[in-house]
Amino acid sequence: MSPSSRVRTAEAPTLRKLLPSLALPLAVWAVLHAPATLHAGNYTDTDPPAHEDSGPNNLVRLPIFTSASASDLAKQIDYFALGDSVASGLGLFDDGTPCRRSAESYPWLVLQGLETQYEVQNFGFFACSGTTSESLGEQVTQVLKNLSDRPTLVSLTVGANDLGWARLLLQPFARKLCNPNEDEFLRWVDQITRWIDDNLVHWLRQFLGHHNIEIVLTDYYNPTNSSGVFWVVMDRSGTCAGLASLGGAGAIYERTEHVVHSLNFALTRAWIRLGRPERVHLASIHSSFHGHESPHPTCGTAPPDFSQTWIQYIGDPDSNATFGTGDCFHPNRTGAHAYADAVIAIVLPVGR
Repeated sequence: MSPSSRVRTAEAPTLRKLLPSLALPLAVWAVLHAPATLHAGNYTDTDPPAHEDSGPNNLVRLPIFTSASASDLAKQIDYFALGDSVASGLGLFDDGTPCRRSAESYPWLVLQGLETQYEVQNFGFFACSGTTSESLGEQVTQVLKNLSDRPTLVSLTVGANDLGWARLLLQPFARKLCNPNEDEFLRWVDQITRWIDDNLVHWLRQFLGHHNIEIVLTDYYNPTNSSGVFWVVMDRSGTCAGLASLGGAGAIYERTEHVVHSLNFALTRAWIRLGRPERVHLASIHSSFHGHESPHPTCGTAPPDFSQTWIQYIGDPDSNATFGTGDCFHPNRTGAHAYADAVIAIVLPVGR
């Protein structure tokens, strides 16, 4: 399952070269560099408003695993990795099957970390590209079928597909994102994230019915280059170009931030509705990805560059995400390590 070798190109192709049918007219490019005036300041780091609880990242180490460390036998654990293409490792030289699973995905890195402290008896890698908070039930069933009496870790990354974020060629996310009616846009985000919240409550209850399961939810990063160019290019309906012409480059990015913050807040809301259970934790990576979004020139016009991005990009020689190249959305190897580090920091003791 090791990645196949790839030859690096001397010069990464630009967005216009790789997507000639979607090339931006010069007028749109000029608009994207105009100062943002519409919606400025509407979407901030506290939107939606922060709850008095910071979220389910309330413990340094999982209580079941802490109490289980008294004997060698108790150090035997199981680990199940659930979620969507972020968890399955799409583009990290994945296997090309519909689930797009890769041995370079963050769950495999978590497994390696666990094995420094525990004997992992059963590793179930059930994450699958395209999974939504509703279709997650198939993976939940797999966990329950394979559940033992051993302490069990479940990691979960889900929700982005409910919003249609990663279905780039079908463009549903771009059209909703750039709806010129702001009230409709906000209602759409609220409706979908509450749907995610409801589904998470349902599935997490099934896990919490088993005393030996600990759950680590991961939140999401914003992959969007702050220029907003990417969504204008991908959205052939013209709605994103229209929003950019009114609000400047920042308007589109601000909306993507609102979507991601709302999605991540749905995780905390589900935890609160469940009564703040000690066995549900949040591995937060959102803020750590700031400054490492999809890069210029192939995903937008703003920093970072290829050397600083944590996202697979168009022309990326280390990605097979879409048509043999990156997609400006999924984590690259460094991004996958950031996810794994966040999960491991919760599971393993400080100073391991």
